[in-house]
Amino acid sequence: MIRRVGSSHVLPTASSSREEPRTQPPATSTSQSVARMMTADVFDPPRMRPSPRLPGPVTLPAAQTERAQKLAERIFQAATAYKNGDYERAYTLLTAPKNGLVKISSSLMMIKPGMSVEDVLDLARKKSFSSIEQHSITLLDFMLPPDGSAPLGQPFYENQKLAKRLLPIMLEEWMHQFQNENQGFISPRTQRFADDAARAGLDLDASTLREVDILATFHDWGFPVKKLGTVSQYLERGLFEAWHQAGDGNWKIRQ
Repeated sequence: MIRRVGSSHVLPTASSSREEPRTQPPATSTSQSVARMMTADVFDPPRMRPSPRLPGPVTLPAAQTERAQKLAERIFQAATAYKNGDYERAYTLLTAPKNGLVKISSSLMMIKPGMSVEDVLDLARKKSFSSIEQHSITLLDFMLPPDGSAPLGQPFYENQKLAKRLLPIMLEEWMHQFQNENQGFISPRTQRFADDAARAGLDLDASTLREVDILATFHDWGFPVKKLGTVSQYLERGLFEAWHQAGDGNWKIRQ
């Protein structure tokens, strides 16, 4: 999610307009709770059994500024760590307050027993945003509930199933910073989709296309976008997904 204060530059392919934070749709409820996830048959910390590596390379376009280059390097490191199942490193890269690139504002919340995974993800999406003009990112961080082995609780990345879905939400906000700093999309597919949409008379603004670009980039990097819930967060991402599944342009966008 992108939050703007005042006027600023927009991507060269989109119309200039004042942008407000986009409202997230309600998450689908599920009966699976975090407490159940932590039982012995499903709770596997990375140090016990590494998560399978995801296919596909992590790539970003050429940086246009020094800050864009540094943002690209950090995003590359975090995304690569995530793909390799090193969730602790990915978390550290995305939440470190002293990084020299963006101001991180983070609130810590203890996950209550009985909260579902979707409850946690919905809260994270609603509370996470990137302020372009202020070069700042606001995140909602989580601790797992206390148990016998961890009476004070544990960082959420100790739970692989939760970390796999929560870390990409944090990563998105860093990607928004790079998009604006570099004045362009991350994935080449986004521009092709935007061109097809324009030919069909579909007017997609800059903020919308940046959100589509997140999905397109996750596809490029081999992220399991449907399992992560990336597709369902915005209607336009659903349009891109159908366009992509049809062969990046073989499907005609209809209003």
